[in-house]
Amino acid sequence: MQICEIEKVIKHNISHKTIFFSCEKCKNAIPGQFVMVWIPGVDEIPMSLSYIADVQAITVEKVGEATEALHSMEEGEKIGIRGPYGNGFKIEGSKALFVAGGTGIAPLMPLIRKYEGEKHVILGARKKELLLFKEEIEELAHLHVSTDDGSYGFKGFATELAEKILMEENFDIVYTCGPEIMMKKMLEICIEYSISMQAS
Repeated sequence: MQICEIEKVIKHNISHKTIFFSCEKCKNAIPGQFVMVWIPGVDEIPMSLSYIADVQAITVEKVGEATEALHSMEEGEKIGIRGPYGNGFKIEGSKALFVAGGTGIAPLMPLIRKYEGEKHVILGARKKELLLFKEEIEELAHLHVSTDDGSYGFKGFATELAEKILMEENFDIVYTCGPEIMMKKMLEICIEYSISMQAS
């Protein structure tokens, strides 16, 4: 385990923060890999890397004791990092559709930054305020937004918007991350349209 100092914290909204740190072993992590994050005196939890470079980051949704403790931490405080673990994504094809539900966008972000082909990203969230990385994605890819309540973009689920787009355009590969029920539905859609899919 490497003890890392929190270098920067970005607050996206009331529920989500991105925490930056420098871990030597994580510099060459593969997009989609995760780390074990130790919060001193609280717990150790798995978190996907949302930035992979000389400085790395995790994007944290406040959902329980450990993530609440992470949310309360500030620059200069210490966390422990083990990893990276997992297989990560394999880059395929020259035109990709990325389908993210909620914080599922976090492990997809390093891949979106790295993928050199044509990129379309479906960013799904419960409501407008919970959309993550929207501005950055707009600079990197063709962005399609879905919100459950219709407060921004397409009203409905990310999978419904994905099916609509797949009816109109061809893609070499679909990358997805989000709630299990969403990824299961995406798998069914990809089988129907005979498209390769990778999930995290």
